[in-house]
Amino acid sequence: MNNRLYTVLILVASALMLASAVIALRTRPHFQQSGEEAEPGSECGILGGGLVEEDEPDAEATESCAAQNSVKSGKTLEERDKEKFDVAEMRNEIEEMIRKFRGTDEERQEVVDECEQGKELIRLFAEFSESSIEMMESEELEKERESFEKEYRAQLEYLRTGRLQRMLKTPEEQEVIGSTIEAAQDFLERIDAALHSAGY
Repeated sequence: MNNRLYTVLILVASALMLASAVIALRTRPHFQQSGEEAEPGSECGILGGGLVEEDEPDAEATESCAAQNSVKSGKTLEERDKEKFDVAEMRNEIEEMIRKFRGTDEERQEVVDECEQGKELIRLFAEFSESSIEMMESEELEKERESFEKEYRAQLEYLRTGRLQRMLKTPEEQEVIGSTIEAAQDFLERIDAALHSAGY
């Protein structure tokens, strides 16, 4: 992988941790179902509880669902489990931000500051990453696409469901935390689009 882009992705991971999401993005490169398939965490229940009330499936149903999804997607159970963990981690980070935003004035200001810094970092990383992709050789691009699919695809698909946005209950939460989630999603979509544009 291009050394500069690798460094950027490591930083993005950190930014996304703050931001997410998104996330997304301690983003150690991580949330595939199309929009017409079941949402992650719905029928198969990626996670339950937290700030959003959701039905938790029993262990047998979850295991069966994971096995079916693994066969459909061609991914191993280990890969599916990692995706679930990464999506859950992203969601837990957002839940913690929401909890703090609804807490003391100091906690709320901490979240506001993190989100503002996170959005700016994500924007800069997106621009840098796009320009790096444009300069990559075909072998580097192939590795970058493989890395994206392995590390980020599940996060991007989860962000697209809007489930994180639905956790936000007030206009203030939408403005501060919601805009950061959107920035994380935009980052991943821009990288995905840049790779597609390059033929990968």
